[in-house]
Amino acid sequence: MTSKYLVIAVVLIAAIVRFIGLSSPGEVVFDEVHFGKFVTSYCCTEERFFDIHPPHGKLLIAGAVAATGYQGGFGFVNIGDTYPESVPLLAFRMVPALMGTLLVLIVMVLIRQLGGSDMVAVAGGVLLAFDNALVVQSRLVSLDMILLTTTFLAISLYLAGEARVEKKISILLFTGAGLSAGIALGTKFTGLAALASLGVFVFIKLWQVRKQTELLRRWITIGTVILTSAIVVYLLGWVLHWGLLTLPGPGDAFHIPDFSSGPLSFFSETIEHHRIMLSANFNLTAEHPYASLWWQWPLLIRPVFYWQGASAFIYLIGNPIVWWGS
Repeated sequence: MTSKYLVIAVVLIAAIVRFIGLSSPGEVVFDEVHFGKFVTSYCCTEERFFDIHPPHGKLLIAGAVAATGYQGGFGFVNIGDTYPESVPLLAFRMVPALMGTLLVLIVMVLIRQLGGSDMVAVAGGVLLAFDNALVVQSRLVSLDMILLTTTFLAISLYLAGEARVEKKISILLFTGAGLSAGIALGTKFTGLAALASLGVFVFIKLWQVRKQTELLRRWITIGTVILTSAIVVYLLGWVLHWGLLTLPGPGDAFHIPDFSSGPLSFFSETIEHHRIMLSANFNLTAEHPYASLWWQWPLLIRPVFYWQGASAFIYLIGNPIVWWGS
């Protein structure tokens, strides 16, 4: 079996692990209690809400839900609440599952781009395909798989563009890298790491070609294309956010936008909303019973309890073979 067929096999395995029984459990699990509400606002109720994360990841999930014709009606009030048949649960969980599957493929491609052999790439894909933490996050209404997949996609597209910098297609690849980084940032603010990574790569190239005028201009253009693409897709997400949330809702307790002055006012309201989001994020002081210090995560010391059924449990914890072996 050639490496190409091995890659296909690994991706299929990743898809099976993430998609089979995706509607199980048929109850609200962990952060679905939050993100389910937000997605419902986008696709159905149009009521303003407040979240410490930007809108892009939630908008992607809402797009899949809206395609089913769902009109809302379920409140996502408590963890453990049973989903009624009217809720298209597969659609709610579809985007994270798809992103979790694509992540396996993207990482295998990235390993090859970084000089790893075919078999090393396949081995890396297998490890990701069966990692417990990634599988759990891929099977729930959550943002983490969107964040990780767009981050690694941005880096992979950049490397593809760098390898083809003499060809016209490179500009499309760099544009895609910027768009992916913008979506990563628009999913969670920690996605800024994707754009920052691309910025470091471009800066290194600018330093390397600083005495070669033609190459210097080319890489300045590339950097501009990446940054512009990221900004455009990031702002577009906020345009959709404000355009979809037109009715009063619980988010008004934090910020009621005023667009009476026209388009920029749109810009100033978005800036103000960012200030409020960051303030709320930095001022989070409530303790969580499953909180852990940063150094405890790689050691798998403190798993996070997500859900309990009659005879089953869901914990967020990595695969020890993958985490410790890495």
